[in-house]
Amino acid sequence: MRKQARNITFGLLAATLVATGTGTLVAAQSAPVSEHLSEAQAVELALQAQPGTLHEVEKEIEQGKAVFEVEITTAEGEFELILDAKSGEVLAKKLDDDSDSDDADDQDD
Repeated sequence: MRKQARNITFGLLAATLVATGTGTLVAAQSAPVSEHLSEAQAVELALQAQPGTLHEVEKEIEQGKAVFEVEITTAEGEFELILDAKSGEVLAKKLDDDSDSDDADDQDD
């Protein structure tokens, strides 16, 4: 009898939560959350750190850590930024030196 009363109480509580919308909130809070930034979030953070035009973005694993490599074109040249995929922290920012690019090989042609 006591077990049946607990089941009825639980059922009423669940029905109340669903009816008031609180059940949806509880379900949404317990859903798994991505622990990494989205590509769009990484691009937004990179453009805040280095204004310009997005050229390329890639998510990679470097030294066992998930990072975004974001290339941004500016009047000064192309910048490469490395962002931590979890925190969004800019780990590195450098102006890309194209002196060793494939274009140098074309001089032989």
